[in-house]
Amino acid sequence: MSDRLYELFLDRDRNYSCAYFTEPHNNLERAQEDKKLHLASKMMLDRPGLKILDIGSGWGGLGLFLAETAGCEVTGLTLSEEQHQTSQRRARRAGLDSRCRFLLRDYREERGRYTKS
Repeated sequence: MSDRLYELFLDRDRNYSCAYFTEPHNNLERAQEDKKLHLASKMMLDRPGLKILDIGSGWGGLGLFLAETAGCEVTGLTLSEEQHQTSQRRARRAGLDSRCRFLLRDYREERGRYTKS
């Protein structure tokens, strides 16, 4: 699918889940960014190096955000081959592939140990 088609109903990070509108005038981009900030604060990411499991990681937006802003080590799991390839490519391009990896795996098969999920 082309990037243009995604722009019609998703933000730049291609987030599926609902956005967090902190102000009525905010656009979708701001609301999705606020959602990621809100999730990060609820997870209490108080030190770098925490190991995060992102089940249903989609296109990688949240995992990349957490790796970059909180210094977490993120493992994202998806069942979509296209999302898996895109997420890995995004991590490499952002220089985060050492802290943020994406696996094509069912969460029930994951055996890693994580600080947060």
